[in-house]
Amino acid sequence: MMGHTMGLRFGCTMVLASTMLVQFAISVSQNGCADCGPIAAETSASFESSSVSAARLSEMEKESLRTADGEGCQSVREATAWNSQGLLQIGTMSSQREDLSQRDEQLERSGPGHNEQKVLFIMHDSHVGSAAEAALPLPLGVYFPLLVSLREALGDEGVEVVLSRRGEEDATLSRIHRATAGQDTQGAAAPRVWLMSLGWWQWSDETNNFLRSASTLGARLVLYQSEPGNPILRDLPMMAANLGAAEVWDYSLRNLDHYQTRLPPGVISRYVPPGYARILDFGIDEGSADQNQSAVFFLGNWRWRPEDVRQMYEAAIGSRLTFGDAEAWTPEDYKPLLTKYPFQLNIHHNQTLGQSDRPMEAFRMALLLSNKACVISSPVHPDDQVIWQQFVKFVQPEDTGETVRDLLQQSLLQCRMDHYQRFRAEGSMANIVRKSGLLDALRGPQILMQKSSQAQKTSSRSAFVPTQGFVGSLSAALDEVCTEDYYQPSDFEAQFHTNALAWTRDEKELCEKLGQPAKQWMDQNKAGRLTDASVFSRLCKKGHAVQLIEPLAGILRDPRFLCPGFEPSLEFSIEWLVLADDKVLPRPDSKRLFFDAGGSHFMDAMHFFTSAYQQRGVLFDHAFVWEAEKQGQEAYWSGVPVEVRQFWEPRVTFYDGVPVSAEPGDQNNPVERIYELCGPDDFCAFKLDIDTPSVELAIVQQLISSPKKTAKSLNELFFEHHVHGLMQKYGWAGAGPGINGTFLDSYDLFSKLRRIGVRAHSWI
Repeated sequence: MMGHTMGLRFGCTMVLASTMLVQFAISVSQNGCADCGPIAAETSASFESSSVSAARLSEMEKESLRTADGEGCQSVREATAWNSQGLLQIGTMSSQREDLSQRDEQLERSGPGHNEQKVLFIMHDSHVGSAAEAALPLPLGVYFPLLVSLREALGDEGVEVVLSRRGEEDATLSRIHRATAGQDTQGAAAPRVWLMSLGWWQWSDETNNFLRSASTLGARLVLYQSEPGNPILRDLPMMAANLGAAEVWDYSLRNLDHYQTRLPPGVISRYVPPGYARILDFGIDEGSADQNQSAVFFLGNWRWRPEDVRQMYEAAIGSRLTFGDAEAWTPEDYKPLLTKYPFQLNIHHNQTLGQSDRPMEAFRMALLLSNKACVISSPVHPDDQVIWQQFVKFVQPEDTGETVRDLLQQSLLQCRMDHYQRFRAEGSMANIVRKSGLLDALRGPQILMQKSSQAQKTSSRSAFVPTQGFVGSLSAALDEVCTEDYYQPSDFEAQFHTNALAWTRDEKELCEKLGQPAKQWMDQNKAGRLTDASVFSRLCKKGHAVQLIEPLAGILRDPRFLCPGFEPSLEFSIEWLVLADDKVLPRPDSKRLFFDAGGSHFMDAMHFFTSAYQQRGVLFDHAFVWEAEKQGQEAYWSGVPVEVRQFWEPRVTFYDGVPVSAEPGDQNNPVERIYELCGPDDFCAFKLDIDTPSVELAIVQQLISSPKKTAKSLNELFFEHHVHGLMQKYGWAGAGPGINGTFLDSYDLFSKLRRIGVRAHSWI
């Protein structure tokens, strides 16, 4: 993912001396503003006359908005919260201090090497905006949704976060130097320093020198890419190399696809859009008497839309369409605006009629969806639309008027609350940061190995590593209807099966053989567009649609894992899996059950499965969860958003402190329960992950040994088969008694299950 250059002027003459310019020219044309970040492109011109000034905030409030003062910063454990007037206040969260302290003590008790090195994360804004924006203290401005949501998510994880801006470069370099030299640690290890740069694309010698100097001092440089198009996307790989960037982050998957394969070797890309955060939620009253429910509001500069696009929307929506020169930079400005106009329209800068390849305006969406807006939007690029369609209603321009009328006649409130609750749960910044792999990267290269080893050594899953990435959006069904039962491996799978031992011998051989077919597999699954079905295997049940499923290839993990430039978090990626969807259900009214053998917390795998299946049109009626280590109901539901728990708790039977059994006839043998509760007209899925290979394998063999019963009862299986080979470097060596076999044995096992009619997947 990309980070924008942070233009910080800090008093660090020993590092930068006179190479920095004394003054950065502050000028911006209307076209320049149009190239600002997604929210800037929509609001800069209409808000540039804002009367907001730094004088509106007290000195204490200004300091709370800025965690950097050139001399030092407050601990990130000082959290922020909005008061009733919408201003930002700072306060110490003693409970958070206690939680972090307890976590540190647990890490120390867990043995040598587990005590995490501290992290200093600096977010630097070198963007040049309007005079009104320049007068605002950070984090206010065009990057506000990202700065506050990312700061909150990282702060909750114990990361020290500092904000700085253009004009503070010297002081920032001084801080980086002190940190990397260990001058402020009082004998402790020097922290790892990250510098995320915003606005770096407003190219200048001052910014370039600052970023190169920070990288030379040992900071891990992240360029955050916030712009919707060329020439920035075209030139970004060159800029990353020139500035010494280690990572590039972006708010759009469409943008990432444009340049990530052209990044310099070793430069990591991440998808890190702004997300829901407590600090972005202004507490909008959805029942307020001040709201105008009949108006459709556009938050941005209407004049920047082409005339033919404006005319179409004006004709479609009519007098309900509302826009204007709103002056809004702070929460106290936004709150009444978002209270009054809960129905919001999103269209794109430089949009053309019939165009659907623009990136989603994630900055604006984070602000609107965190505040209970019902958003209708012009379509975006398919890669982005797959992510945002659960929060936003995408409508072709010519159909907008009809959609507006339907929503107003039905329930605008339901649209608002459904999207708000989903965004709060699935679109949270904490969730985005976790899925991006950033947390593990911040904690250092050994953390993933420690987590994996710990997870394999304990049935309690206390060190569970969450899934990484986003579930694929490729449909699991074709339009063809099966005339018989069969499983047909793709040629790609068949070749790997034939050469399993030779092709999984080492990383070099593995990656060479995965090659272009693996890229086609991943690209199609992520985009949700089938352009060449030959790489996917097929499963058929007579009378039902032909099903696609990912090939059994490589080491039965994300095919990018272990290959050049891979991120450690790819070990836990789920982006390669083709899950079942509503198109493969035996009947539209099928009973839908999920069985989880090995689930210590709902926020572990169950949260992924319930969300991923629901996104694909499959909502489970009930789930049965077994966990060997007794812990209590509250521990299982810890960290689950209130509305998610309210929905799922009545639908989950949690067997607390009850290990699964492989004994035939035992009620705690999940296979027996599946045979008892599931029939041919039902949809049943089973995740088996208790990290005891001998018991796991016995349960799987039971499924294979009763093929007719299994075919009638089980639709989908997720199972991690621990074998000898490359994965022993990543935790499998400590998987306990029962580890045996090779990847060829894994291919054989999963092939047998698929031939029975089960969509059998390797799990992580």
